[in-house]
Amino acid sequence: MHTAPLIERSTWKLAATLAGHAKSITSSRINSRLFRDPSNEDSQTGLSCYSVVAIASIDSTISVWKPGMEKPLTVVMDIFRMGASDLSWGFNGNVLLASSHDGKVFMIHY
Repeated sequence: MHTAPLIERSTWKLAATLAGHAKSITSSRINSRLFRDPSNEDSQTGLSCYSVVAIASIDSTISVWKPGMEKPLTVVMDIFRMGASDLSWGFNGNVLLASSHDGKVFMIHY
């Protein structure tokens, strides 16, 4: 099973390991928008924010993860004939675009 490690920028510590793809991971993108989680509020600020990560693999599978979860929020399988080549989040954070080696583009709107 292939994994994608999430590494903290300032300390280089391993924050999470995202597993579940059957073949090599080709692309990953962190959503630049932060989402608020009212069910898990911080005691100091009163807010709890998180971002999501999208991972694409050569087996045409895309998974979307919220760090700290054991399973992905969403898994989309077999969307291309050839493997996914790149991912990009829209400016509002609600759209995920994926391209493939066969020249197709796939859009997910949350």
